[in-house]
Amino acid sequence: MAVFKLTRLAVAQKLVALQKDGCTVDIVYSTTDSGSASGTWETLHAAGGPALRCYNWDDDSDAGTASRIVHSKYLLIEGKYDGTVAQKVLWTGSHNYTGPALTKNDESLLKVDSNTAHDAYVSNFTAVKAAAVPGTSDSTNACNGVTSTPEDTVPAP
Repeated sequence: MAVFKLTRLAVAQKLVALQKDGCTVDIVYSTTDSGSASGTWETLHAAGGPALRCYNWDDDSDAGTASRIVHSKYLLIEGKYDGTVAQKVLWTGSHNYTGPALTKNDESLLKVDSNTAHDAYVSNFTAVKAAAVPGTSDSTNACNGVTSTPEDTVPAP
């Protein structure tokens, strides 16, 4: 999975459960939420959870320039899906795994049943993952949601 923002606790818990059930779950993200034992950052980073890499860092320490982030939103599945034989499935669109994306925003989520599209996204994921910060060293304020992101600071209309 590559996702800009993951703050829905139920999604984080399901990803951890899938990993513990024997699935390989690998996530590159830019921000989660933190601050308590029930935050998505803490849930995902618990023992036995998925492989994680945060891609949210400022490469020049200049607050006036943009940080590097993953802005993608896609989920790749390879294996049995929906009780069927092994297959490759891609879910992509504008939908972050956040409460507002689910209940307030006008988001799209598209299921693509194409081995070719899936494999192209796997290539992208491999490149993004290579550029991201691994594991628990991603406990920066930006990665764990302690500092705001541009999405959080957009003024209300």
